[in-house]
Amino acid sequence: RALTGWDFSSFLQIKESLALLYIQASLHDEALRHYDELEATFTTISDAQQDALQELPELDAMDSIFSTTPFDINMTTIRMNIAVNAASPLYIRLYLFCRQVAILHTMHKHESVAKRSLVFLPQFMQLLQQLEIPPALPLQWAIGAALAVFVSCEDELQQFKSTNPTPEPGSLSLVLADLLYLARRVWRKLPPIATRNPSKHWYFACLELESLHEITYWASVNYANAGRHRMAAYLGSQCAQYSKTPSNLLLKQVEQVELDQWWDLFEVATLALYQAYIADGQFDNAANLCLHWLQLEPLMLRISPKNLNIHQLWIDSLKQCSTLDSHWNSNVIEVLSTSKVTMPNVFLRIKNCLLGSLHLDRLQLSFKRLDGVADLATISQDNGKTLHPSDITPALVVVQREDIHLAGSTLSDIPFTIQPNLFTPGDYYCQSLLCQMANQSFHIDLHDEKMMQFHEIPQYQSTLTMNLMPSLKIFPARTKTCWTIHIDPSEDIVLDGKLTLETSNALEFVASNTLLLQGGVSKVLTCQTFEPRKLIVELPRLSEPVDVMVHISTNDPGSAIVESTLSYSYTRSSEEFVYPSTKQVSQTLHVGSMLLFNEDEIICKSIEDKLFIQVPLRCNALLPITLEPSSSELWFDSINLFQAQHSSVQVLFNPMSAIESTNLQINGAFNASFSLCIKWASISTAHQLTYRVFYSMNDSSQESMDVPISINAPILPTLPQWTLQLKSLTNQIVYLGSTVRFQLELIPTQNNEEAPIWITLHPKCTSDWISHGKASYLLSSPYNTTIVLLPLRYGVCKYPHFDIRMGHKDGQTIHISESSHQLIVM
Repeated sequence: RALTGWDFSSFLQIKESLALLYIQASLHDEALRHYDELEATFTTISDAQQDALQELPELDAMDSIFSTTPFDINMTTIRMNIAVNAASPLYIRLYLFCRQVAILHTMHKHESVAKRSLVFLPQFMQLLQQLEIPPALPLQWAIGAALAVFVSCEDELQQFKSTNPTPEPGSLSLVLADLLYLARRVWRKLPPIATRNPSKHWYFACLELESLHEITYWASVNYANAGRHRMAAYLGSQCAQYSKTPSNLLLKQVEQVELDQWWDLFEVATLALYQAYIADGQFDNAANLCLHWLQLEPLMLRISPKNLNIHQLWIDSLKQCSTLDSHWNSNVIEVLSTSKVTMPNVFLRIKNCLLGSLHLDRLQLSFKRLDGVADLATISQDNGKTLHPSDITPALVVVQREDIHLAGSTLSDIPFTIQPNLFTPGDYYCQSLLCQMANQSFHIDLHDEKMMQFHEIPQYQSTLTMNLMPSLKIFPARTKTCWTIHIDPSEDIVLDGKLTLETSNALEFVASNTLLLQGGVSKVLTCQTFEPRKLIVELPRLSEPVDVMVHISTNDPGSAIVESTLSYSYTRSSEEFVYPSTKQVSQTLHVGSMLLFNEDEIICKSIEDKLFIQVPLRCNALLPITLEPSSSELWFDSINLFQAQHSSVQVLFNPMSAIESTNLQINGAFNASFSLCIKWASISTAHQLTYRVFYSMNDSSQESMDVPISINAPILPTLPQWTLQLKSLTNQIVYLGSTVRFQLELIPTQNNEEAPIWITLHPKCTSDWISHGKASYLLSSPYNTTIVLLPLRYGVCKYPHFDIRMGHKDGQTIHISESSHQLIVM
């Protein structure tokens, strides 16, 4: 380059020819390196060479890069012009940039294309601004070039992903967003009177105002994809003025600046979002936005002073709201647990959690009974009217105050005065707190739903008593009986009584008349509700004791809980107030047998043709009973054996006939015993007797119970199959520690098959003898062997016994025919 006669055009032709060869060989990195060297060489040529370049033809306003597309150049023509030194310097730079971009796209390095464009486009725009052309043309070219590069990167990327789907790094979104942001900055520099081409071509349409919105929007999207949420939120808010739903875009900016705690910008962003909500008619969102700002106000550390009256904006938006959340957040108004009730006053301690003061139009407390019975009507505190309790409809008890001022961030004690006789007797608690402000009603959350409890007592207590009087506490299964509820008003006058009876599965109400007995006169009551297990009857005015009788039926054995609830109003003849009250009585009744027995406990013992039977009986666990043993019956083959004879079964002895009656206390036991004579050969092996016993309870009618008794013929002992002969081969007198030899021979008593048998010492003999050698012996026909035993104690020892087992059959004990034989051990 320092030699005289060096020419850039010749140098470019040589280097580019080499680069094109590398491209054909798919060595794109080497080709790109040569074009980078050409660009570096061109930008650093000497001053003399720069002066020579200035003499070359310049661009004008009619050039194709201004009238068609930003990169509308003929590569072949420009290369030929370069060869004859007739190409404009700007065209040379644009030519080199296009070659570099084409190679990078071929290599799928789209991020590098965008990065090189961010450097090249501002530089080339400055060179264009040095030309004698309208000032809007360089700006138009820069905007169009940035958009063209952005679209080319996206198109090339999508084509590459369709054939080779590989994850693209998030940094591409960032450089594309920077490229669009460059176009946005340049667009904002356009002169306001710039000439607009009426053509619909995109190159000229990008100069319209709508294009600025599109550029800003896609820049916001790409910044969001790249994780630059602050920039995305800012650009999104800039698009809001062109969007049909600006509040969504502005909301993202508000959320972002709140996250960054940029409080000065947060105030401005909040105002813009508020105005968008108001313009769109979203007054509830506007109110919630202002409330959110007020809740954050104590945390804000701002550089500039407060300029907006958000508190007043909040009040203004509240007045226009139609629907809002029914509950306030506890960070607005907080009810403290130190609130209390001291009749006739209620002291409500509340805190305004906002910095600004609040003016409440009305504050209303609602009290409810803990038992949920006989709540009173909504009564205004300031109506000055005293109502009779009988005129009050069931509702909540409400007290209220109006025109309340709460200073900011302070505690306030709000007193309420309760009128006399406003509450009926019972336990009450504060159920809810309703606040009215700016034409809106809010339910303020309470820390404890049962806070501010108190108990209201009547001037006099009810004297009514109610008892359940069933004739029995235990009922037989599957029977019908009558059940009585005794009601005694005592000093009360009972009005509007309603009696509710409920029971469980073991009992059911019978569909018959419910009677009211009063002074010996019966009256049929009207059943408001009748179900098998629920009965509701209306009672007339009562001032004297009455009995209400209902009919019930029992099902299968079990327990049943019977509940009786009487809801009524009571008064005294000398008083004017009527008070509600409730009485409830429950009782557990049992359905089952009065007399109990267990089949497993029945004893049947047979000795030859005699059978001895004992039947244990037990009283129930609730009531005593009276047994009639003399009236009992024993049935076999439809014959009562206690009164008639049977050919095969006869009663030998029946002691029960001498017992007229006996009283069994609760859980008391009684054993019925008798003996029979049975001809086993004339009846079946297994048969059944039925013992019928009679009893009564509380002088009621006599009941009976059948006890089944299973009898079996006795099993006669089987004859032994073997006879054992045992002979001692030792003297009758032996010494302890010495062995005794026995000669053992087994003789079959019947025709047994000749098979090997096992013989072992019987367990009951192990206290006297122990085998001196093998524990068991295997014998074959003839069955004899010699067994050696060792005595274990002094004195007289009887001959041992043995067990034998043939094959796999069970063993049996063989008795010695000389059972009197014995040895003396010394």
